[in-house]
Amino acid sequence: MRALKSQVIKKHVLYFTVIALYLLLITALDIGCPSVFFLGIPCPACGSTRALLSLLRLDFAGYVDYHPFALPLGGAIWLLLHTKLFRRKRKMRALAYAVLVFNLLFYAWRFEALTEMVA
Repeated sequence: MRALKSQVIKKHVLYFTVIALYLLLITALDIGCPSVFFLGIPCPACGSTRALLSLLRLDFAGYVDYHPFALPLGGAIWLLLHTKLFRRKRKMRALAYAVLVFNLLFYAWRFEALTEMVA
């Protein structure tokens, strides 16, 4: 049990370190979203950070405007990283993948609407 706890803590420290380095790098280079910077198109998660910050300010309209799947997307990623905590691992993974698929469908719809506005 103690070894498992130690292993989980090490894994979380690694996750947070990678995320912190990523955020530090894109902030220092003033890139923003790497997908937009390198490819010129927004990624499926674009707007998630701004949406969650809007939610913290209780700006629900801003949250929906930036990215209405930000909270479920974060939950899906958390579920995929912590499936070991649940008895029904297969159902939890299926739920997380369903959220990811809905996010991709929303992204395709939003991207199509965005390209129609530009054209």
